[in-house]
This record gives sequence, structure tokens and C-alpha cells, in this order.
Amino acid sequence: MVGIPFSEIIGAPVSGLLLQVHWLGIEGWRWLFLLEGVPAIILGVITIFYLTDRPEQARWLTAEQRAWIAGELQRERRGKPASPPISKVLRHPSVILLALAYFCILSANWGFTLWLPKIVQRLSGLGSLKVSLISGIPFLIEIPVLLALAWHSDKTGERRWHVALPVGIGAVAFAIFASSERVGANVAPAMVLFSIAAAGLHGYRASFWTLPTLFLSDVGAAAGIGVINCFGNLGGFLGPYMVGFLSNNTGSYRSGMLFLGACALLASTFVLLVRTVPAGGVTAPSAIGSGAAIPSQAGRG
Repeated sequence: MVGIPFSEIIGAPVSGLLLQVHWLGIEGWRWLFLLEGVPAIILGVITIFYLTDRPEQARWLTAEQRAWIAGELQRERRGKPASPPISKVLRHPSVILLALAYFCILSANWGFTLWLPKIVQRLSGLGSLKVSLISGIPFLIEIPVLLALAWHSDKTGERRWHVALPVGIGAVAFAIFASSERVGANVAPAMVLFSIAAAGLHGYRASFWTLPTLFLSDVGAAAGIGVINCFGNLGGFLGPYMVGFLSNNTGSYRSGMLFLGACALLASTFVLLVRTVPAGGVTAPSAIGSGAAIPSQAGRG
């Protein structure tokens, strides 16, 4: 999970530098796609051979570690009901609520992340490199918040509020930015609010992906997580599009930030409505936190 904000912190200034180069008669934006795309392809191939399907196959773990993980997974399976039919999983109210919540979260998340450099540039009037450095600040603040939320969620066994509360705080930060003329014209207070929003909109991750495994198991958990992830990622289009549409029609980013705040508030509400009762009808232990699968931008608490 921490790798995601680190990629934002490192990637933003590197991208800013690459945009300024003009090597071999090729524009900087083309070099950006080449130099940032090729390592992803290489690492993707390495991942196929490096990662394993089961802990028993993980040669990079000691024998004791492999045995412990396998035993913990088996213990958790015994505490859950049998996986229901896929058709029942797809109709489960909590799966639908989590899919809607993830859609709203990613609408706010990507709308904020992709437009942040442009907003910082308008507020500060700085060049692309300095803007990229400043834009990395919110993601730096996010890291300790993500770790603290994940640690506290595991310590208490509580999941929903560890998602709903930080996302809701992010919504409030967007609302303050949108409603304050002074903040909207000054980069320093704006970055404080954006750091709060980033901490909330990213810090939820570790706890969020434990929620499906509280009421689903085995194949059902894999299917449920897949549905939540696929539907939720559609928000990656809506958020950035609406920020651009609203800012073009109003001449200000405030309306776009208000939209992102509304998305975050809806997500927080959807998560609180989730009931962690298994599709088979047996209440699952609330402290169980392992996932059946880890989708993109997802993790374990």
C-alpha cells in the first residue's frame, strides 16, 4: 500500500524533468511514456515468475513462515461459511454497496490526483518541475496516515469506520477549499487542505479491502472483490472528466472540488451501510483481515 504514494512522490518530479527534455529530436512527453512504460513492462514479466499462487510455493519465505501463513489461512477458512454461488455473491447488498463506494472513492481520488498539478500551477504560477515537487507533498503526508490507520484497524478489529471516517474527512477538506475564496487563491492553505484530502482518500485502502472478506470466502471473495474493483475503477474516468468539465464551464476549480467532495461523502455513507454478514447467513468474525485477492490499488489491513 505504501508503494502507491511513494510512486506519486517519485513519479511526479521525474515526470516534470522528462517533460523538459528533447533528446534525439523526440519531445519530452514521448520520452516520459517510453521511460516510465518500459520498466513497467519488464517488471510485469518478472512478476509472473517471482510471485506465487500459494505460500507453500514461496521460496523467498522461510519454511517456518510458509507453515505459519498456511496455518493462519486454514484457520480463517474454518471460521467462515462455504462460498455461496457466484450469482448470489453478485446480488449481495454489501458487494453492491462496496462497488458503489469504491466507484465514488476513485472518482474523487483520480479527479484530485490528476488535476492537482494543474491546480497548483494556477495557484502558484510556478514551472512544471517546481509544481511537480509541490504536488508530491500530499502523498508524503499520506504515508504515515495510511500506516497508522492500518495498524489501528488491525488492533481494534474495526473496519468500516477506518474507511468511512478518513474518506469523510477528505470530503470536508474539498468542501472547505470550494467554499473559501481566500483558500482558493493561496497555494499554502490550499496544500494543507489537499494534504488532508489525500491522507483521507488514500489512507482508507488497507482497511477497505478487508471488508469483502468479512462476509465472503474462497471463490465468492475473489468474485466479489473482482466486481468491486472493476466497477469502482470506472470512477477513474468520471472524476477527472467532471473536474475538467466543471472548471471549463465555471472558470474555477472550486466547483470540481465540490463535486469530488460529494463523491467522497457518498462513498463514506455507502461504507457505513455495509453489513458484514456472510452470504451464507452466518456472522463472520470482525477481526479477520485477510483478502482472497488483491486488486489494483488494493491491499490488506
